[in-house]
Amino acid sequence: MSELFTIIQSRKSVVSFNPEIDIDQSFIDKMFKAASFAPSANNVQPWRYMYGKKGEVTYEKIYNSLTEGNKRWAKDAPLLIASIAQVEYERNGTIVKNKYAWHDTGMANIQLMLEATAQGLVTHPMGGFDAELLKNALQLSQEYEPIIVIALGYAGNNELLPDDLKERQQKPKMRKEVEEIILKLN
Repeated sequence: MSELFTIIQSRKSVVSFNPEIDIDQSFIDKMFKAASFAPSANNVQPWRYMYGKKGEVTYEKIYNSLTEGNKRWAKDAPLLIASIAQVEYERNGTIVKNKYAWHDTGMANIQLMLEATAQGLVTHPMGGFDAELLKNALQLSQEYEPIIVIALGYAGNNELLPDDLKERQQKPKMRKEVEEIILKLN
């Protein structure tokens, strides 16, 4: 298999982050550069990001939008990223609804997370957050919708996790067989 496949295969949503190691800005820049090269319908490029390092106001605003279950472990992630889709845009003086905005933002997100993995970082994308709370906290206008929150950092010590999270972290990554994801006509 290719080096890219190895990176894809090794990416896992972790719940154990090392809170002691800060993320170098050059790594952050590389991840967002990778996201910027994602394909998008009509080349609209609807993905937007707001991020905060631990201790920054933006971090706290993103963190406060998380569900209690995610707050338990995300508190140790040194970087939280709000992934946002521009769901409306102007074309020739008309406001257009972008029905591909979430899809295209998802492609940018995976490119960001794969670049993070290639740089030796770990990630965890989360849907467990209050989108309206986050939208208000980040002062997003109506054309933008928060899609996911991504926790990012270096892997932590699994032994320091509570038992339930330790068990979750140590579970092998399960994927359906290729035959299960290919649909065929009868």
